[in-house]
Amino acid sequence: MTETERPYVAKSVSRRQSATLATASASALALHLDCSRAYIGKLEAEGVIQRQGDGFPLDLSRVAYLRYLRRERQQSPRTAADATHLAVIDGIAGVTLTALLSLPRGARRVVILRSGAA
Repeated sequence: MTETERPYVAKSVSRRQSATLATASASALALHLDCSRAYIGKLEAEGVIQRQGDGFPLDLSRVAYLRYLRRERQQSPRTAADATHLAVIDGIAGVTLTALLSLPRGARRVVILRSGAA
């Protein structure tokens, strides 16, 4: 088989070469990363991605953006708060289940009274 018969097989290209092959405008990069053009401007201003010549190197920009997202996820105080919150909920559920299972079988029924009913 020749390369023309197997178009889905990519040639091996070094990172340096691939970075110079494909560049994209800010708008095209925004579509590629599924974000807004303004967000691309913010990423560029923060130094996350860098314009080279007339556009952004597609491969390098994608890798830089993924690394940025990983760093942000690790540093996010919300992530830590979510993990703590889930641990508390898990603890409460565990204590509740243990308490319910320690009751005699007949007492496990939970009666829900409507408000106002006695």
